Amino acid sequence: SLLLDYRFDSGVRLRLSSSYLIGRYDLLGPDGAPSPELTRRTDDGQSFDFRAGYTLGGGTDLLVGVFYDDFEVERASHYASERRTGVSVLLSDEEKTLSLRLWERAFTGAEGDSDDVFASLEMRDDYLIRSGSFSVGAVFGAHLAGESRVVIAPKLTIGWLVNPRFRLSGELGVSCRVPSLDSDLTGSPRVDPWISPPSVTTSFDASVSAHVAFAASVSVTASVSWRSASDELYAEAGADGYLLFHTMEEADFLSISVSAETNPLSFLRFRTSLSWTSADTGPPARRFPYLPEWRGSARVTLSLSERLSLSLEARFSGRRFVSAFSDEHIGGFTLFDCELSYTVESYLRFFLRAENVGDKDYEVRKDWPGRGSWFLAGVEIRF
Repeated sequence: SLLLDYRFDSGVRLRLSSSYLIGRYDLLGPDGAPSPELTRRTDDGQSFDFRAGYTLGGGTDLLVGVFYDDFEVERASHYASERRTGVSVLLSDEEKTLSLRLWERAFTGAEGDSDDVFASLEMRDDYLIRSGSFSVGAVFGAHLAGESRVVIAPKLTIGWLVNPRFRLSGELGVSCRVPSLDSDLTGSPRVDPWISPPSVTTSFDASVSAHVAFAASVSVTASVSWRSASDELYAEAGADGYLLFHTMEEADFLSISVSAETNPLSFLRFRTSLSWTSADTGPPARRFPYLPEWRGSARVTLSLSERLSLSLEARFSGRRFVSAFSDEHIGGFTLFDCELSYTVESYLRFFLRAENVGDKDYEVRKDWPGRGSWFLAGVEIRF
């Protein structure tokens, strides 16, 4: 991946990002599969995004760009590809944001080729009403999903600074998501790309979060969110061991998360988080097989000197598989990450990273090994 971002003294800003991806996955299948090629998947993708901006009067920024994404997935005799080409416009100041995206999606799958045009317009103002430390805002979104479907997505936002150490915020409204083959399928064997392109999903969301600063070096953030969605795609294990793909017409999701961060010493920082997600969709035959899910992490960062730092992180996940075929807890995964970083100057940093992944057989099967370790050495240059 490559990212270049430069702002001239005249107020002109240029931003270029480009990336290329190659992925190889051995997916889940029944015991004694006749050939590993039946469950091996190959991903190839590339993306390009160029934007040019200018600072207008009154602290308003204008950013106009073009983007291109191309992603291919192949497994045995199955093949799917998606290409997105479009333009974007962003106009923003300290309080308001106006964004517009227009793109064409060309998809190739088992049912043939399809070309659709998408558009997304969103206007956001978090300070429509302001009274002291209390503010009310609004988000209005209009989305063209294909040539004949229009989705209106309004939202209401609330912010309240109870006191300098306690802040509340919330959102309530409709969301529209246009998934991509890249974001939904990369590294995830749960979705079947061979039939048709990922469908547009709409949901009604509600969330409340609280941020508390107990002291100058200790802060805690807690949030609760609820989402009522339609046309959610998911997979479960069939009687033959292969994955079966379904679309859930309606489902309600509940998520609770807590995170804490403390900096007790000038050279020591600790951060931890814990989240839980579940779904209410009816009887076992209609439940999401990979929910409920627990996720947690803990990270410690040591500043060994002004230039040298060491960070240690552990993450875990646990899931319960519930379907028409079984009801059993099948664990999750653990990941340990260690990174040593050396900063030469503000624009140059070297790092060494080592990771170890334990069991990650939570997708469908207990006997899926899914273990591994790898090392990474890199350099980060900021212009």
